[in-house]
Amino acid sequence: QSLSVSEVVDNEFDLIINFPADQYVPPGSYSIGLTVKEVSPQEAGISSLVAVSKNIEVIVYSYDKYIQASLYAPNINQGRNITFQLGVQSMGYPDIEEVYARINLFNSTRAKLGSVETERKPLPGLGSLSFTPFYDTQLFPSGNYYAEALVFYDGKYKTANTTFLIGIMDLILNNYTSTLNQGFNDFEVMVTNGWGNGLR
Repeated sequence: QSLSVSEVVDNEFDLIINFPADQYVPPGSYSIGLTVKEVSPQEAGISSLVAVSKNIEVIVYSYDKYIQASLYAPNINQGRNITFQLGVQSMGYPDIEEVYARINLFNSTRAKLGSVETERKPLPGLGSLSFTPFYDTQLFPSGNYYAEALVFYDGKYKTANTTFLIGIMDLILNNYTSTLNQGFNDFEVMVTNGWGNGLR
């Protein structure tokens, strides 16, 4: 695609975005940064110039069935269950008859621990859906975990993934000042909060 700007008339102009017919632009959201600067005066001397920047979002839709998916999982404390937040956005004009997802859970070494499947729902064209399945993680040890969602829709699928922490009430000592000299010294300690909540 190419950009062009029309002639400025009464301090207004058009930003024209051309999508060539022989180039495929995948559906999705695109950002375009536009900056307008004041023309420098011709007279000699000290002057100030004004510049304005604007971020423009361009959303490209499809005439076919097409979705975007996002997966989120909060950090939790040991002994709690995890609730996922899966969002599905239709980026096409046709209605989708059925959407569902299978979320697989993995530990930090990518060993599969289990999976959970969502309910099945229809999705209107350009519409959106959300799923909030939960998984029993009460007996999971503390550590970092990885989740991947396979989102199926009318014979196609998309993937989305996220990471989350199962924490314990513990501080992990990462680094500290190893030597101290006589007199006043700065003693620095770097720690990581292993608990899912903030510590006070």
